[in-house]
Amino acid sequence: MSGGFAWSPHCRRFQKQFHQAQLWLDDRVLQDAAPFVPIRTGKLLRSGQSAPGGGAVLWSAHYAAPVYYRKIHKGSGNHPDAQRLWFEAAKARCGQDWVRGVRMRAGGGG
Repeated sequence: MSGGFAWSPHCRRFQKQFHQAQLWLDDRVLQDAAPFVPIRTGKLLRSGQSAPGGGAVLWSAHYAAPVYYRKIHKGSGNHPDAQRLWFEAAKARCGQDWVRGVRMRAGGGG
């Protein structure tokens, strides 16, 4: 018989620390992605938010998806790291820090 582990996200014992880790991650994603979000008026950047209860981040400006996926020139004036796929850029730069931070907050060590 092979061993296994089934984790339930509804496990009450760890629910609070997992929720806190998720909220921390959502906040970090928004902060770390900010330098990569293209800025013309600032509305797109300001539209970044966590989903209610955490677990997802989104940029809700009506033109966010087209800007995210279309090809744009990298950088702009005072925002030299601005680019399409800004979440991917932030993840490439900060992803390991996100993993360590979530582990620490969720009780998995550093």
